[in-house]
Amino acid sequence: GNIYSSSKAGGKPDRLTITSLTPNESIDFHWEQANKWELDWQMSISPDGDVTKVERTVRITTIPWYMAPIKLLYSMAAAMDDKKLTQKMKADLEG
Repeated sequence: GNIYSSSKAGGKPDRLTITSLTPNESIDFHWEQANKWELDWQMSISPDGDVTKVERTVRITTIPWYMAPIKLLYSMAAAMDDKKLTQKMKADLEG
């Protein structure tokens, strides 16, 4: 439930609300942006051999009505995992 806000000088502040926190495992938060976008984020960490694996997911919960096509495009891109997206971008660039 902690709430934090920030903004550029003179700007309307964004607001970030911590919705869940499990120390050394995960953090969930809701982000209300000054431009009327709202997003739910989840970030988690876990051991993966000799390194630490960081996973993140984001879901757009509210956007201005005129941005609805962007939400559709984002949901299509977000459905791919990062590795597949990177491989697709590389293949597209290499032609």
